[in-house]
Amino acid sequence: MDNNRKQAYYKVIEYISDQVEKGALGKGDRVPSEREMVDFLGIGRNSIREALKILDILGVVDRRQGDGTYIKDRFDKWFSRPMSVAIMLSETSRKEVFEFRNMIEVEIASLAAERITDEEIEELTECYDEMTRTEDQEISTEYDLKFHSILAKASKKHNHHKFIQCNGLYA
Repeated sequence: MDNNRKQAYYKVIEYISDQVEKGALGKGDRVPSEREMVDFLGIGRNSIREALKILDILGVVDRRQGDGTYIKDRFDKWFSRPMSVAIMLSETSRKEVFEFRNMIEVEIASLAAERITDEEIEELTECYDEMTRTEDQEISTEYDLKFHSILAKASKKHNHHKFIQCNGLYA
Protein backbone atom coordinates (compact mmCIF):
# COMPACT_ATOMS: atom_id res chain seq x y z
CA MET A 1 0.00 0.00 0.00
CA ASP A 2 1.49 3.34 -0.95
CA ASN A 3 2.18 5.89 1.79
CA ASN A 4 -0.24 8.57 0.49
CA ARG A 5 -3.17 6.14 0.46
CA LYS A 6 -2.25 4.94 3.95
CA GLN A 7 -2.15 8.51 5.20
CA ALA A 8 -5.51 9.22 3.58
CA TYR A 9 -7.36 6.46 5.40
CA TYR A 10 -5.69 7.53 8.66
CA LYS A 11 -7.14 10.99 7.97
CA VAL A 12 -10.67 9.52 7.84
CA ILE A 13 -10.18 7.53 11.04
CA GLU A 14 -8.76 10.60 12.81
CA TYR A 15 -11.67 12.72 11.57
CA ILE A 16 -14.26 10.27 12.89
CA SER A 17 -12.36 9.91 16.16
CA ASP A 18 -12.26 13.70 16.59
CA GLN A 19 -15.99 13.97 15.89
CA VAL A 20 -16.71 11.38 18.59
CA GLU A 21 -14.35 13.11 21.03
CA LYS A 22 -16.02 16.50 20.42
CA GLY A 23 -19.47 14.96 20.83
CA ALA A 24 -20.50 15.72 17.24
CA LEU A 25 -20.92 11.97 16.66
CA GLY A 26 -22.18 9.54 19.26
CA LYS A 27 -23.53 6.05 19.67
CA GLY A 28 -25.97 5.21 16.89
CA ASP A 29 -25.26 8.38 14.88
CA ARG A 30 -24.86 8.23 11.13
CA VAL A 31 -21.33 8.98 9.87
CA PRO A 32 -21.16 11.56 7.05
CA SER A 33 -21.55 9.98 3.62
CA GLU A 34 -18.55 9.14 1.44
CA ARG A 35 -19.43 12.05 -0.84
CA GLU A 36 -19.55 14.49 2.11
CA MET A 37 -16.18 13.27 3.40
CA VAL A 38 -14.66 13.59 -0.08
CA ASP A 39 -15.75 17.24 -0.08
CA PHE A 40 -14.46 18.29 3.33
CA LEU A 41 -11.46 15.95 3.73
CA GLY A 42 -10.25 16.33 0.17
CA ILE A 43 -9.40 12.67 -0.32
CA GLY A 44 -10.66 9.97 -2.67
CA ARG A 45 -13.61 7.67 -2.12
CA ASN A 46 -11.42 4.57 -2.19
CA SER A 47 -9.49 5.79 0.85
CA ILE A 48 -12.73 6.61 2.65
CA ARG A 49 -14.15 3.17 1.85
CA GLU A 50 -10.92 1.56 3.07
CA ALA A 51 -11.08 3.45 6.38
CA LEU A 52 -14.75 2.58 6.89
CA LYS A 53 -14.03 -1.06 6.08
CA ILE A 54 -11.25 -1.10 8.71
CA LEU A 55 -13.54 0.48 11.31
CA ASP A 56 -16.28 -2.03 10.41
CA ILE A 57 -13.92 -5.00 10.72
CA LEU A 58 -12.73 -3.70 14.09
CA GLY A 59 -16.37 -3.50 15.19
CA VAL A 60 -16.61 0.22 15.86
CA VAL A 61 -19.00 1.16 13.07
CA ASP A 62 -21.89 -0.60 11.38
CA ARG A 63 -22.01 -0.29 7.57
CA ARG A 64 -25.54 -0.75 6.24
CA GLN A 65 -25.78 -1.15 2.50
CA GLY A 66 -27.94 1.60 1.04
CA ASP A 67 -28.41 3.27 4.43
CA GLY A 68 -24.95 4.51 5.49
CA THR A 69 -22.46 3.92 8.26
CA TYR A 70 -23.37 4.24 11.93
CA ILE A 71 -21.38 4.53 15.14
CA LYS A 72 -21.68 1.36 17.23
CA ASP A 73 -22.47 1.45 20.94
CA ARG A 74 -18.93 0.54 21.97
CA PHE A 75 -17.15 3.02 19.68
CA ASP A 76 -16.12 5.47 22.40
CA LYS A 77 -14.28 2.76 24.34
CA TRP A 78 -12.32 1.74 21.26
CA PHE A 79 -10.92 5.20 20.60
CA SER A 80 -9.81 5.58 24.21
CA ARG A 81 -7.22 2.87 23.58
CA PRO A 82 -4.40 4.55 21.66
CA MET A 83 -1.97 1.63 21.63
CA SER A 84 -4.54 -0.86 20.38
CA VAL A 85 -5.41 1.51 17.53
CA ALA A 86 -1.76 1.89 16.57
CA ILE A 87 -1.19 -1.86 16.68
CA MET A 88 -4.28 -2.66 14.63
CA LEU A 89 -3.40 -0.17 11.92
CA SER A 90 0.30 -0.96 11.77
CA GLU A 91 2.25 -3.75 10.15
CA THR A 92 2.58 -5.48 13.55
CA SER A 93 1.83 -9.19 13.31
CA ARG A 94 -0.51 -11.02 15.68
CA LYS A 95 2.48 -13.05 16.87
CA GLU A 96 4.31 -9.86 17.90
CA VAL A 97 1.25 -8.59 19.76
CA PHE A 98 0.87 -11.88 21.65
CA GLU A 99 4.59 -11.93 22.49
CA PHE A 100 4.30 -8.39 23.85
CA ARG A 101 1.21 -9.33 25.89
CA ASN A 102 3.05 -12.37 27.25
CA MET A 103 5.94 -10.23 28.49
CA ILE A 104 3.55 -7.93 30.31
CA GLU A 105 1.36 -10.75 31.65
CA VAL A 106 4.30 -12.62 33.20
CA GLU A 107 5.41 -9.53 35.12
CA ILE A 108 1.91 -8.63 36.23
CA ALA A 109 1.05 -12.19 37.29
CA SER A 110 4.29 -12.54 39.26
CA LEU A 111 3.69 -9.34 41.19
CA ALA A 112 -0.01 -10.09 41.69
CA ALA A 113 0.79 -13.55 43.07
CA GLU A 114 2.90 -11.91 45.78
CA ARG A 115 0.55 -9.01 46.57
CA ILE A 116 -3.05 -10.05 45.85
CA THR A 117 -5.60 -9.63 48.65
CA ASP A 118 -8.34 -12.12 49.56
CA GLU A 119 -10.92 -9.68 48.23
CA GLU A 120 -9.09 -9.44 44.89
CA ILE A 121 -8.85 -13.26 44.69
CA GLU A 122 -12.60 -13.45 45.17
CA GLU A 123 -13.19 -10.77 42.53
CA LEU A 124 -10.81 -12.52 40.11
CA THR A 125 -12.50 -15.89 40.69
CA GLU A 126 -15.97 -14.44 40.09
CA CYS A 127 -14.80 -12.73 36.93
CA TYR A 128 -13.15 -15.91 35.64
CA ASP A 129 -16.27 -17.95 36.37
CA GLU A 130 -18.46 -15.48 34.47
CA MET A 131 -16.01 -15.34 31.57
CA THR A 132 -15.96 -19.13 31.15
CA ARG A 133 -19.69 -19.58 31.72
CA THR A 134 -20.97 -17.26 28.99
CA GLU A 135 -21.45 -18.34 25.38
CA ASP A 136 -21.58 -14.71 24.16
CA GLN A 137 -18.19 -13.75 22.70
CA GLU A 138 -18.69 -10.03 23.33
CA ILE A 139 -19.54 -10.59 27.01
CA SER A 140 -16.63 -13.03 27.34
CA THR A 141 -14.29 -10.38 25.92
CA GLU A 142 -15.54 -7.84 28.48
CA TYR A 143 -14.85 -10.31 31.31
CA ASP A 144 -11.42 -11.05 29.84
CA LEU A 145 -10.55 -7.34 29.94
CA LYS A 146 -11.91 -7.08 33.47
CA PHE A 147 -9.92 -10.17 34.55
CA HIS A 148 -6.64 -8.69 33.30
CA SER A 149 -7.49 -5.33 34.82
CA ILE A 150 -8.12 -6.93 38.24
CA LEU A 151 -4.86 -8.84 37.95
CA ALA A 152 -2.93 -5.67 37.06
CA LYS A 153 -4.56 -3.84 39.97
CA ALA A 154 -3.57 -6.73 42.27
CA SER A 155 0.08 -6.25 41.23
CA LYS A 156 -0.07 -2.99 43.22
CA LYS A 157 1.75 -1.25 40.42
CA HIS A 158 -0.39 1.71 39.43
CA ASN A 159 1.40 2.09 36.09
CA HIS A 160 0.67 -1.51 35.07
CA HIS A 161 -3.02 -1.03 35.78
CA LYS A 162 -3.23 2.33 33.99
CA PHE A 163 -1.27 0.99 31.02
CA ILE A 164 -3.78 -1.82 30.50
CA GLN A 165 -6.77 0.50 30.96
CA CYS A 166 -5.50 3.17 28.59
CA ASN A 167 -4.15 0.91 25.89
CA GLY A 168 -6.77 -1.81 25.76
CA LEU A 169 -4.28 -4.59 25.31
CA TYR A 170 -6.80 -7.19 26.29
CA ALA A 171 -9.95 -6.03 24.60
